[in-house]
Amino acid sequence: MKKQLSVILFLLVIFPVQSQILMSLIFGDDLNSEKMAFGIHLDQAWNQYSGLEEGKPLRTFNMGLFFTRKFDDHWKGNLMMLAKYKKGISELSAYGLGDDNLDASFSEAQVSREINYLSIPVTIQYMADFGGFLEAGPQLSFRTRARDIFTVSDGKDQLVYINRIDEEVTRWDFGFVVGTGIYLGPEKLTAVGFRYHGGFTDILKNESGNQVNMQWSIFVQIPIGRGKMKPESQ
Repeated sequence: MKKQLSVILFLLVIFPVQSQILMSLIFGDDLNSEKMAFGIHLDQAWNQYSGLEEGKPLRTFNMGLFFTRKFDDHWKGNLMMLAKYKKGISELSAYGLGDDNLDASFSEAQVSREINYLSIPVTIQYMADFGGFLEAGPQLSFRTRARDIFTVSDGKDQLVYINRIDEEVTRWDFGFVVGTGIYLGPEKLTAVGFRYHGGFTDILKNESGNQVNMQWSIFVQIPIGRGKMKPESQ
């Protein structure tokens, strides 16, 4: 099972579209049972920090795996392993880069701050009879890369400079997830919904005040193989 998960995570990062088709062909029904569903998580997210007066939400696309464990007809546990996961903020003001030539070129730039994570959100879901659900739980994220992207555009061409800021961003981010959604189909395996990911950790070491991650996302969870999760009464 560990080798299978390693292959799946690699395929998700390198070949996201082809991997879903390939994994369905390879694993098929073995990935789903009457008590467990396994598949692909996809979401479109809008990200920002608390405690910053400037900036606008950064839009990101995230993906990974999910495992859903059914306890009874109303309660489920949902674990996500997000291998492609990004937070941050956009349209920050430019700052000095410590080089006269760079400062001259990028003094009027707009800056997008992009922070990549490996993240594990875990939620408990309460599901109504029609398939709608509410959920909440903790989220743990590990920062892998942080960078500020300076962009200057004259309408025709773009000049871009990437400044790595790994040491200015905390390695671990502790937070929480709350959300709502609905399971679709007769077996109620595919889920779509809305989540808010909040943070407890002060992310930016060199900024005054307290800046925590805030993320709003629209998501879909697609099971791999033919689902077999049945109601308890059947």
